Amino acid sequence: MAERTTTPKLYSYVLSHDAGAAPNPFWGHCTLAICKPKIRRRAKVGNWIVGIGPAGKPTHGKLIYAMEVNETLPFKKYFRDRRFAEKKPQPDSDDWTPRSGDNIYRPLIGGRFKQLKGPHKPRNKAKDLRGENVLISKRFYYFGRKAVRIPKEFKRIAKGGRPDRCKFSPDLVARFVKWVKGHRIGIHGDPAKILPRKGGSCESK
Repeated sequence: MAERTTTPKLYSYVLSHDAGAAPNPFWGHCTLAICKPKIRRRAKVGNWIVGIGPAGKPTHGKLIYAMEVNETLPFKKYFRDRRFAEKKPQPDSDDWTPRSGDNIYRPLIGGRFKQLKGPHKPRNKAKDLRGENVLISKRFYYFGRKAVRIPKEFKRIAKGGRPDRCKFSPDLVARFVKWVKGHRIGIHGDPAKILPRKGGSCESK
């Protein structure tokens, strides 16, 4: 596990497609294993990742989720870790939750990976693997379609934006995290979009 940073960074981005796969908040851990390769490559234990609702949606400018990074794992270890076995996707399941599993990269000999059928199309494989790591959190707040309005004092964080915003003052980050922690840890609502059977895609950037 990576060392905890002394001054945690906060990464804020616009979550274009909230489908329960990126992030995946189910089975006791919130994980970011697909999409956002730059964040997954750079984030350290103790950092915070924040997803903001996109323009044109009811969740615009609201907090969809926030997670404190408690652990980072390379794809090979993530796939083989028994804690995350249930996050391997089941695209034919009648239940939409197993369909959104993000543990989709099976390690092969020679450092290659096989992409399982799941919430991402094959064209996303190279981008996903560039992220190198899976971000894992036990302290997370996932609101989904019940996204909460962010106080005006945190409007810089609420803008999200591309490239992903992380240049916030330690004081602003500390106050925002304190506000987030005022909510109950865990899942507060379903994703805005439910993945269909066989071949749905979260298509998040």
